[in-house]
Amino acid sequence: MSSQPDVPAPDHHNLLPPGRPSKDGGGRAPASYGGVGGGRGASYTTTIAPGPGSFSSELRSTTTSRSDNTRPPLIEQHTAFAPDEGMRTASEARQAELRDQIEKETKIKIGSENLLEALNTKSAKQAKEQKSRVEAELNISNRKLANLRLDLETEMQRSKEPVSSEGRLSFLFRSAPSRAESYQNPDEVDPDSESPTLVLADILQALEAEGLAMDYYVEKGNSLVELFKRHPTLKYDLAWSVFGLRVQNMLLSDSREVAAAGYRVMRYAIADRKSLQTIRSFHTDYLVILSLVKESKVSVEREQALKFVRAFLEVKDGHKEISRAVIRIIVAVAEHTEDRLRNISILTLAEILVKDPERLVSSGVPALLHAEEDSINLTLKRKTTLLLGEVLKMANELLPPSWSAELQVLPDLLKSASQFGADERFIATGTIYQVDSVNRTLFRSGGNEKFGGGAEHEELHTPHLAKKQFSAQIDEASFRNLMAESRVLETPNYQKWRWDLVLGILDGPLYNPKRLDEALRATKFIHRLINFFRPFKHRFSILKNTRPNQRYVRAGCSLMRALLNNADGARYLMDSKPIRQLGECLSHFDRMSGLTSEEPIFSAERMAETLTGGYFAMLGELSKKPEGVHIFERWKMINMFYHIVELRDRDDLMKTLLSNMDYTLDGHLRIILSKAMTAGTKEIRIFSTRLVRKYATKPLQHDDAPMPGTGVAEWAIRLLVTQLYDPDVEVCEVAIKILEEACNQKRSLEYVVKCAPTLDHLSEIGAPLLLRFLSTSVGYHYLDGLDYITREMDDWFLGRNDSYVALVEASLARALADIPEKPPSHLAFDELPDPMDYGLVPPHFYRELARTFEGCKLLEAKGHFEEFASTIKEYCMEKEDTEIILKVKGCLWAVGNVGSMDLGAPFLESTDVTRHIVRIAEESEVMSLRGTAFFVLGLISRSLHGQEILIECGWDAATNIMGESLGFCMPLDFKKLFSLKPWKSSFVAVKTLRTPTDAKNGITDDDPINARILKLVVDLGNTVLAKRAATDLHNIKTKKAPGFQKPAMFHKVMAILELHHFRLPVCRFVIDLFDKNVLRQIVLEEEESSSEGEEEEEDDDDDDDDDSDGNEPPPTQPTTQQPPPPPVQPPAPLFATNGTGRRPSQLSVEIT
Repeated sequence: MSSQPDVPAPDHHNLLPPGRPSKDGGGRAPASYGGVGGGRGASYTTTIAPGPGSFSSELRSTTTSRSDNTRPPLIEQHTAFAPDEGMRTASEARQAELRDQIEKETKIKIGSENLLEALNTKSAKQAKEQKSRVEAELNISNRKLANLRLDLETEMQRSKEPVSSEGRLSFLFRSAPSRAESYQNPDEVDPDSESPTLVLADILQALEAEGLAMDYYVEKGNSLVELFKRHPTLKYDLAWSVFGLRVQNMLLSDSREVAAAGYRVMRYAIADRKSLQTIRSFHTDYLVILSLVKESKVSVEREQALKFVRAFLEVKDGHKEISRAVIRIIVAVAEHTEDRLRNISILTLAEILVKDPERLVSSGVPALLHAEEDSINLTLKRKTTLLLGEVLKMANELLPPSWSAELQVLPDLLKSASQFGADERFIATGTIYQVDSVNRTLFRSGGNEKFGGGAEHEELHTPHLAKKQFSAQIDEASFRNLMAESRVLETPNYQKWRWDLVLGILDGPLYNPKRLDEALRATKFIHRLINFFRPFKHRFSILKNTRPNQRYVRAGCSLMRALLNNADGARYLMDSKPIRQLGECLSHFDRMSGLTSEEPIFSAERMAETLTGGYFAMLGELSKKPEGVHIFERWKMINMFYHIVELRDRDDLMKTLLSNMDYTLDGHLRIILSKAMTAGTKEIRIFSTRLVRKYATKPLQHDDAPMPGTGVAEWAIRLLVTQLYDPDVEVCEVAIKILEEACNQKRSLEYVVKCAPTLDHLSEIGAPLLLRFLSTSVGYHYLDGLDYITREMDDWFLGRNDSYVALVEASLARALADIPEKPPSHLAFDELPDPMDYGLVPPHFYRELARTFEGCKLLEAKGHFEEFASTIKEYCMEKEDTEIILKVKGCLWAVGNVGSMDLGAPFLESTDVTRHIVRIAEESEVMSLRGTAFFVLGLISRSLHGQEILIECGWDAATNIMGESLGFCMPLDFKKLFSLKPWKSSFVAVKTLRTPTDAKNGITDDDPINARILKLVVDLGNTVLAKRAATDLHNIKTKKAPGFQKPAMFHKVMAILELHHFRLPVCRFVIDLFDKNVLRQIVLEEEESSSEGEEEEEDDDDDDDDDSDGNEPPPTQPTTQQPPPPPVQPPAPLFATNGTGRRPSQLSVEIT
């Protein structure tokens, strides 16, 4: 049985009828409509593409069972008859689905680790059972994450392979138990053999039947959706008089599944704005409102109704057809914190805000925006204070001095703090104190790590460079007290040890030779720690691989470092049992050793679930010192490492070994890594190539070194140059990116040029690296000898300059986007950081060319810069022709890159192009062109000569304390950058909301009872009067007031709900007061006849009853403008004819 999804399910799942028996004889619960089953492997339906208005996959939080024997669902895409583009689209959808599941499992894993860390603070007896359950859950998450990553990698590989016809045909014979019924009939699936008009007529005629089971209507609704998917043009040729009536009946059904199917059908019938107007003429606004105010248990209908509204946003100008009454209800849903649709409602409001802010603001969003204004929310206040402090810090570092000095004063805040008679003074004073406290804390912490390089960033986070908890210079008595407090000497039970003190002792006092000698000879402190890590003791090696347990790995690494730091400790470690037993465990991979084990320590299962992988981290500490390498040689571990890298079925073991070793020392470990880089599988070659990045980006040795050319950076660069000739292009691409990053250092760039790599076989992939060669005279002459510069220069001038625009704008988009923070894991060796390409401008040919005198002479001889400058001068104010705008952007980037170099600044002065770039940034009506000019001016400010030119143009560059430019500048008159010239616009009549006072006076009724009902409904929006108003309305309802049965009264109440802000339960209460038949009368246009009948009855009553005034008001229209109802017509044909009585070959349109 499937479980009810907590949030809207993706649209590609059909609405399945309830109670239909499955293959095993069981029935599906009604909760399975439009959702995914609760089991991890359950997937009832197939998908082709997300439907209109579908929810984003990030909003799913389906409650799932966590059985361990199921694989993660992989939603199959039925694109057997689709072209290759369709297959690629399907593969992208599968990859997105897998990434969503990986993200979800990662969150579950993080939650389990946090819970486990919290349980470690409790006593062992209290938390033993809970810890076992959490550890089991964590193991399930780890296995599922491994399977999901494997499936994702397989899918990514499959997407790169060409799709053959045999593959498509074989897909048809693949078992698909979750295939919907509409796909099981081959006659229905073949779009070439069916007539869409006849199928549509048959389905609509079948929907005309009444009184059948709900699954009948749901099945027909699904058939209609599948028909629209197979024939997308069919929705343009509908006869709405018939189609709309059938869907209206579905939406009015008491069954939530049938109503949901009706919304889904209507959503797939949306074609353009005209079709939206036609759909609204069927009173879908009221239907959507009634669906959204229902209880959360009716989730399938509510989510389909919201998807229907979201589909309006996908049509051009469709947001203008979303009524403010509907937006009011969405605001109410967004305010309801416990509603499952809250997140998607907020997203919908945000999209409407972008497209039509005025409509959204007039629909009650100010109430939503000020919801937290008066409430005391300490968390929100703290976040605001932190944000303000961070903004002030960034302003001090990034903005020009003239700007920063004015902003740091915080004039408004200080003004409020100085007003002693105002209540806001205390809030302002507290805020200033908090901001100052945050700044002092940030200053003390020196939080500038994010601006450092990758290698330095990693070094800062290593344990041995962290601040030691205890000093190494400690007296003997204090040292003995510390060992006693750690409880290591008291008991051999490691669970009772205080590991925080153990880590402090290992990282502090044991670096003192006297203290280490005392711990070795006079106490059992080192002895018990060493025994804890012995593999055959099965203490450390059986611990679960969880984040709290990583402290044991850190302790082991600290122990190795402390012992290797002293000669006596190194001798003790060489003869210790843990090292000897580790050598024995590694010898199981040597077929010639003759040693085997039924349960090897380093099996794949134990590596994934236990801390045995931490032994390689400890061995990695040994590889950093020559004494540790001697220990490897003593116990023949180097030979075992060679055997491990030759394994073909243990990539996990190879990754763990390679990623933990240190390759700073020249020796066998470097040979092992180079062997993995050249002879391993493709995955291992890519992985090991990325490992070299840490060493390739280090500074090179000085020329006066004892053995020049043998440094670790030189070795890494030589290895990467060798990788450029790898048969797999992906390996070459990784090597080129790392070499390109290493070339940011001039000496490393010269060394790469000295290696003389051949990149002709890599074509476009090797172009960025060749561009780097131009930045030095040695590289310039090297490329000039290959006749590369002239060919590349002509190529950039004729076309590549324009294509660079898309590349740099994509790079800016990545730099400005939020980078998700991955949870740190000490053993996550398969997720090493990629090169830092965020915020770095892609290399530009003219920028690299302008770095050398030879390049500037060539640029002057070719005259390309003058051509770029003349293009900018001529077309700087262009605002319509997209091709010219693209050409201007390309010229701007070329000019900016040349002007950013000190040697290229004279080109700016000779052409006086900077003034025209400033004019674009201040006056252009094309915003993207303004942004490009802003970034280009920042590039020009990189050179000292460029800063002088910008000062003359009224712009000031931001600099650091050394006077070096930060790469962007601001105008002295800030209004110029964000000022827009007024433009002429055609006046469009916009309905303005009346004030609440006018609304009370405008929406009234002559009948006193009805007038009181309307007044009480308005009072429901007042928190003081709401309770009493609800009681009075309930009493009127119990007396069976006739107003609750009249459509005219319903219109007035709905108008009040649109004009006022009400919470979701209040809206539900008001609508539930009316009789259910009222909505049917309105939707089916029966209100006129019923009103006439009521008036006749009242006239008859006037003759008999003198007490009645006989002035029943006619049905009034709502105060807001309603879409006109369709005219009453005799039954129309399903499709219009072409005058000859026959259906045309191309379906014609008949919209009433």
